Amino acid sequence: MSIDTRHVSLPRGSHLRSIAASVGRFVWHLLQMVLAMEVGMAVYHLLLGTALAGTGYAALTQAYPLFGYWMMVASMTLPMIVLMRSYHKSSWRSCGEMTFVMLVPPAALTLLVVSSLIPLQTLQALGDPAMILAMAADMLYRRGEHTHSGHAAHATCEHEPGGHAA
Repeated sequence: MSIDTRHVSLPRGSHLRSIAASVGRFVWHLLQMVLAMEVGMAVYHLLLGTALAGTGYAALTQAYPLFGYWMMVASMTLPMIVLMRSYHKSSWRSCGEMTFVMLVPPAALTLLVVSSLIPLQTLQALGDPAMILAMAADMLYRRGEHTHSGHAAHATCEHEPGGHAA
């Protein structure tokens, strides 16, 4: 028995290249955001280990590691927002949404830590991967805003008051 494939429409090479390019832009954008977050975290730990070592702040993070964890999360969030605003020309709404999505998983895990249902080490181990997965999910949900290349504003992106592209 043979199957008649004359009427089957297969994607053309250019269509596959277009899909591959879109996936590549998405992955590159996510990687850029993760790298910005990692830079923020590295700077935080460098400051904590050098300039802030021996200070009251270092003692505070030592005595309250959950506080230290959230200060590290804040240090990861700021460079991500800077990248989104300055390089990707994202709107404040998009930055706020991404920040919210990024913070939900560690916030949920923090509630479990505070409730003594999981140890702090679980939050520290799962917080970052959960943040990245949540960010990727948001980027997929809003792929029109996140698959375009760097400086080019897309027609599908929102515009902020004042005519700035999102």
